[in-house]
Amino acid sequence: MKNYLNLKLNKLIVIIFIAAPWISIQAQPYDTNYFFPIRPGEVNYLSGTMGEVRSSHFHAGIDVKTGGVEGLPIYATADGYVSRIKVATSGYGNVLYVAHPNGATSVYAHMLKFSDPIAKYVREAQYRNQSFSIELFPEVNELKVQRGKPIGLSGNSGSSGGPHLHFEIRDANQWALNPLMYNFDEIRDNIAPLVYKLSLVPLTKNSRINDQFKRFDFDLYRKGSRYYLTEPIEVWGQIGVQVYTYDMLNGASNLNGVPYMDLEMDGQRWFTKLLDKFSFYETRDILIHYDYEKSQKTGRRFEKLYIDDGNDLSIYEETKNKGKLIIDQQKGYPVQVTLKDAYENTTIVEFELQGKQPATTINASRNEFSGNGHEIFDNILKIYSPSEKETAIFTNRQTYKPKVDYTHNQHAVYLWDMNKGLPDSILVDGLAMDFNYQMAIPAGASFNYYHELMDIHMSKEALFDTLFLSLAHKEDGSGKEYFTINDGSIPVRKYFNLTLKPKKTYQDKSKTSVYQVNGSRYSYEGGQWIGDKIRFRTRDLGTYTLLKDETPPKISPRTVSSNTLSFYISDNLSGIDSFEARVNGEWVLMNYDYKRAYIWSEKLDESKPFKGQVVLTVTDNVGNVQQYKSTL
Repeated sequence: MKNYLNLKLNKLIVIIFIAAPWISIQAQPYDTNYFFPIRPGEVNYLSGTMGEVRSSHFHAGIDVKTGGVEGLPIYATADGYVSRIKVATSGYGNVLYVAHPNGATSVYAHMLKFSDPIAKYVREAQYRNQSFSIELFPEVNELKVQRGKPIGLSGNSGSSGGPHLHFEIRDANQWALNPLMYNFDEIRDNIAPLVYKLSLVPLTKNSRINDQFKRFDFDLYRKGSRYYLTEPIEVWGQIGVQVYTYDMLNGASNLNGVPYMDLEMDGQRWFTKLLDKFSFYETRDILIHYDYEKSQKTGRRFEKLYIDDGNDLSIYEETKNKGKLIIDQQKGYPVQVTLKDAYENTTIVEFELQGKQPATTINASRNEFSGNGHEIFDNILKIYSPSEKETAIFTNRQTYKPKVDYTHNQHAVYLWDMNKGLPDSILVDGLAMDFNYQMAIPAGASFNYYHELMDIHMSKEALFDTLFLSLAHKEDGSGKEYFTINDGSIPVRKYFNLTLKPKKTYQDKSKTSVYQVNGSRYSYEGGQWIGDKIRFRTRDLGTYTLLKDETPPKISPRTVSSNTLSFYISDNLSGIDSFEARVNGEWVLMNYDYKRAYIWSEKLDESKPFKGQVVLTVTDNVGNVQQYKSTL
């Protein structure tokens, strides 16, 4: 067992025992000798590790490479029985859940096929329910498995980006555990985490980095397993540290997550992240664990070494001031960031923060600003102007004449705390700038808002932090209208209801739906028309439009024979909702790989040939129907 994990694991056992005394300590399977589920006894390579930062969740297991091929045998990691089976076009695809006597559950996802007894059980259920997608919960010991015995073949089903096995181990409470804690000999790792960038961010209106209210990204130089900054950084106030880091394992170029991070300043520990287990219920809080706005703009996920308001993840320990560094003396503050992977390969980042009262006048070789403008950083509105003339903020029917916070190469910089009031407009150097702010929506309370553009209904858990609600509407030259609620750089935890109130008239509402706009791409959201309004559920802020889809899906036959039916199916806009194949009136199971837009038959009785009329019906999400008919 890895040393730095021991304290955490012991503490977890005690906490769980106290909180749920009917769960025995034996149910925490930390000392189990598990069998490696694929190519056992051989060196294996990973393309993903448990807990790494994905776009909307923590990765819940390890991804074992299969050399770009499907069909490798998968073995049960321990004795037990199949407790859950799911077949789906997305997510885990074909997945098995195996319950073990010690209370743990192992998970095997993206499979190509199940072993014969399991496959027969699933296929019969699919025919009974006349559905490809299915979720089953066999009785205890109905489908027993043995340690080291095959349970199926590896594949690429569901939302898999390539052939591999996704493997998980969960505890008795269905919390994901790190499989690498079990010291599988099949995995080798002597590579310490890599650090690409270090960032400092101001966390209050009075915070300064190099005399400015601005995020700074720094390159580092490396000596062995240690990283350094070239010079001290001048700071003041409350500061946050972020790192852009990855881990690598032997024999693979994939960039994986770093489970352990520690931040010390001036010899004191301020922050510790230990991701050796997590609850699926809390995994979406990852959106506030990393810098979501930075990720949306650059594609890079900087992990915060501090805990923002609204972040309720259970992966943090020993935090001082939630990891938000306080610099309030004019002296040097040595800082050390320690990063460890599951094999205790360690990287250390060392740098110094120099406490310095911020200057009010900055003369730099490079001008940050051009003309008048503004930007928002969390709850601070930053306004800049080439002069200090006629600057005013209008809010709540009042006019504020703010003082200059500092000047930068002759540009005046003003900082306005949005919690003091949402600006209706600002006047900068004689130029008026209007805003579309409606109100501040607090987190932690249910919220209903009614506006001429849209109605908004949010539960108390929807927001991480206060949302400064901004609404906008526009039309383009093609006649499309766009509804914008803030932008895509603000994360939302839970789904909320949005009702759009179109200004245009839509004749065929049954074919007209809501689509999220992502650049030139449109993502189907659906919606239900209520008179001239359309309501839908979403958990994304951003821009939406209404589009009409009158084009039915496309069917391209590949093989139509007495032994096999296979087709390519696709849709141009709203996407495939359902498909059904019948031969001589009898339902036929069609497997579906949406990545290839491909469906193929699987008979209930392989000895029985297809004979008679073949009818394939494909329906898209707005009800457009396409049919293929043939006779065998």
